[in-house]
Amino acid sequence: MSPRFDLDAVFAPDDYLYFFETLLTDDVSDEEAALVATLLDVGPGANVLDVGCGYGRLAIRLAQLGAEVTGLDRSRGFLERAARDAAKAGVDVDWVESDMRWLPWVDEFDRVLLWGSTFGIADDAGNAAVLDAVFRALRPGGRVLVDVVNRDHAISRPLPARINIERGTDWLSDEWDFDPETRRSETERTIVRGKDTRTMHYSMRLFDAPDLRDAFEAAGFTVLGAFDENGSPHPTAVSTLEAHRLVMLATKPGA
Repeated sequence: MSPRFDLDAVFAPDDYLYFFETLLTDDVSDEEAALVATLLDVGPGANVLDVGCGYGRLAIRLAQLGAEVTGLDRSRGFLERAARDAAKAGVDVDWVESDMRWLPWVDEFDRVLLWGSTFGIADDAGNAAVLDAVFRALRPGGRVLVDVVNRDHAISRPLPARINIERGTDWLSDEWDFDPETRRSETERTIVRGKDTRTMHYSMRLFDAPDLRDAFEAAGFTVLGAFDENGSPHPTAVSTLEAHRLVMLATKPGA
């Protein structure tokens, strides 16, 4: 059975931007783009695909470094916002509306990025299909960088857990728990804006480093390294609990 993920509700551009732009500030986006550029070795002329690019906050910054960037997302609303922001920034980005499981390219890109828990929203077969599609889209010798929640850190806290974001009298609340059988987080989200209240559900496959490495290797990649959210080598043993994010870098053999 496919996991329940109310995609259109969870990623409704108006609600998402209203609440999360208070967290994803320009400074945060600048720092994340710099980390991505360093780990992926993105520079002028690099051909980069940002899968699940959302409203383009990283794709635009990579284009400002001189990369040739394609941003892919299933949300037309996010892509329309991305196109406006790219025009304001004075950069050209190719925006593509598509599902990440069916990338239309073969041996096209030097670098592929899946950032911000883009990877893991499908069931295991769907997640494998994403990595297979990325493998085809990369040129031999190309690199992919994936950023997900670090499962070891996430489940080290008392569960179920609640996360709240407030803007004046409006608020977003996520209450989530972890299913050890499916290895997925299950989250009930409530949004209150003015007189309107909306509820939705989303489910994410959570990974530790060995799990994510196995997924990459099953798709044919060679893993180059694992890192935390600061770009430090991913810790081991007890200190693994301290890393909020798990960032993995891999390459397509060849070239």
